[in-house]
Amino acid sequence: MSEIDNLIHRLDVWLQENRPGYYATLNPGATEQEIQSLEERLGWKLPDDLATFYRWKAGTSHVEVENDRYGFIYFWDILDFSDIAEEKSYISNPKLLPFATDGSGSFLLLDSSGYETGVLFQVLNLVKGDIGNITNSSFKLWLKAQLYLMESGAFEAWAEGDDATYWRQKEQMPDFDPGFSRDFDVYEILEG
Repeated sequence: MSEIDNLIHRLDVWLQENRPGYYATLNPGATEQEIQSLEERLGWKLPDDLATFYRWKAGTSHVEVENDRYGFIYFWDILDFSDIAEEKSYISNPKLLPFATDGSGSFLLLDSSGYETGVLFQVLNLVKGDIGNITNSSFKLWLKAQLYLMESGAFEAWAEGDDATYWRQKEQMPDFDPGFSRDFDVYEILEG
C-alpha cells in the first residue's frame, strides 16, 4: 500500500469511528473522467496524491450535519469536487487550485508554480485574499499533519453557545514538522 493510500485508509477509519455524521456527508469518489476533465480545464495534471484523495471521496456535499460544524478539521472543509472550477474562477492565477475552504473566502490552495520556494504543489493558505503563507511542501504532508492531529488527540470537539460541536486543534503538533511555513505577498501570487 502506498503512503497516500495508507493515510487515506487511516483517515477513512478515523472519520467513520469518530465523526460518522460528517463522514456521511462526503461525496463518492471522483471518476477518472471527472479528474481528467478538471485537469484539462486547469491545463496541468493533478499531483497523484490529490487525485488519489479525490478518487476516495470527492469532497463534502452541501448537507448540514446537526451538531457537527466546521467540516474536515478545524474550520477547513474539503471542497466538493464539482465546486472546484467555480471556486477557482475567483482566483486569477492559473497555477493555483483551491481544495479546501472555510466557507467565508479563505482557501487552502495547491500551487503548481513553486512560488518562492521552487517546490511544486506546495500548499498555500489564503485568508480572505489578504494574508497568505506556505503551510506545507505537499498535499500529502498537509494530509499527514491533519491525520496526526486527529489520531493523536490534538484534535478535539467543543461546544459553545448553541451546543453545536466545533472541531479544533488543542495544541501545536509536538515533534512534527509540517514542512515549512512562511508568509508571502498575496497580491503577487494571485496575479500570477
